[in-house]
Amino acid sequence: MLCFILLLLGGGGSILFHPSTASATTGPSNPPPALYKVPLSVATQFPGQYVIQTVAGGARISRGQMAIDFNGLYALSGVASFSGYDAHGHRTTWVGMLYQFHQTAKDGMVIDILAPATSQLFGRMYLHRLKGGNLVGQIALPEKRYAISWRKNF
Repeated sequence: MLCFILLLLGGGGSILFHPSTASATTGPSNPPPALYKVPLSVATQFPGQYVIQTVAGGARISRGQMAIDFNGLYALSGVASFSGYDAHGHRTTWVGMLYQFHQTAKDGMVIDILAPATSQLFGRMYLHRLKGGNLVGQIALPEKRYAISWRKNF
């Protein structure tokens, strides 16, 4: 039986592998080039995993997590997931891509939150890095800005 399987896979017992590419239905796998250049000395302070520590009640976000790293173009990028409630009190969860990181102060960073499939701007975070790696600042959603803090889990 094993010889039969090897024969089907590669003919005569030798398995032939042909490199192929897979494409996702959501678009290209490489992001567009970042519009901003963050100095490496600053950029290396942000990669990691984070969870929401506090968020203003008006944002209607009850919990969230994000991961930041360097992409294939050596720019900061990431993903964030938020859970909370909509204006009618229904539970919601949404995911956003984090991209277009740009430095605003010594330890300050503005991060765009984009829709994964369309790159539509969901919101923006204005964050400052604290000693130990935690982030504090604001999240700007369509209706207004809210205070938010993230705890780094490394």
